[in-house]
Amino acid sequence: MSRTNGSKTPRHAEKTSTGLATAFAASLLLAIALPGTAAAQLTSEVTAGGTASGQAVESDTVTETTDLEAPRPALSASQSIDLDVSKGRDSENADEGDIVSVTVSVSNEGNFPVQTVIVDGATLTIAGNAIQLEPASFSPSSADIATGESATFTTTYALTSADVYGAAAGDGISVRSGAMGKSAEQSVSARAEPGNIVVAANPKLAISSSSDMEKAEGNEGEGAETGDRITYKYRVENVGNVAVADVGVTVKLSGKTLTSAGSPAEGIDPFAVEVASEDALAVNSDLPETQGVYDNLGPGGAVVFTHVHTVTQAEFEAQ
Repeated sequence: MSRTNGSKTPRHAEKTSTGLATAFAASLLLAIALPGTAAAQLTSEVTAGGTASGQAVESDTVTETTDLEAPRPALSASQSIDLDVSKGRDSENADEGDIVSVTVSVSNEGNFPVQTVIVDGATLTIAGNAIQLEPASFSPSSADIATGESATFTTTYALTSADVYGAAAGDGISVRSGAMGKSAEQSVSARAEPGNIVVAANPKLAISSSSDMEKAEGNEGEGAETGDRITYKYRVENVGNVAVADVGVTVKLSGKTLTSAGSPAEGIDPFAVEVASEDALAVNSDLPETQGVYDNLGPGGAVVFTHVHTVTQAEFEAQ
């Protein structure tokens, strides 16, 4: 409750045509009602005064009150989500280390200031997993918002390999958030419309090869000779953001095209396959009956295909 300090309002006197001095005094008192009580009022108290024959003349005090409209604090909230794919290993496609930015804009739509406004209940959802975004992670962490004004809160989140895989293989990344504050001893809140961003799938493989030669008995040259055995190893890595199925290699060797699944027409058995690096998401899988082919290679995983070739006389003479 606001109160006056008890001081009298100065009276300003002026001469009238009757020779009497007159004065007018007025005061305004603002009384603010708390929620659940009577309406707040603007009160005007007025008196008239003057002098006659050297004596003060003063009227009774007249009081006028005007009800004030009740405080109607109200907030509105909106949000946006953005993905910066330049922060990871692949600067053009989503992968581990890329940054999600969430921006929440809050406006005071009511007729009263709202204090200590924070982002409330903010979550990122990826493949069904909810990631809480704490109010303290936003900048600013809180704000006072005057009537008709707005405030913007921002935060970031770095994606893990699991996040990227789940988002690319699923429905992307969704965000939910709201805002909460206090006004006129009331709690005020608002929810933003849910947002979503699609994470593009990027299936991608990388391959490297190496070889080692075992000399046949009697062969002493540094180069390959008839009967020498050359062991080729082909390392295939999933450098994309989704799993790749039925991974194999195709090799062109001495005018022939060989596949890792085996080339019966050329008398070539399926290549041996072994895991060189497990994927971080543990989605690597292979069935023993699918020889020469790796069934499911997760992002970050790598396998090695091995083929042993014996140099023929025809190949030696073809040089």
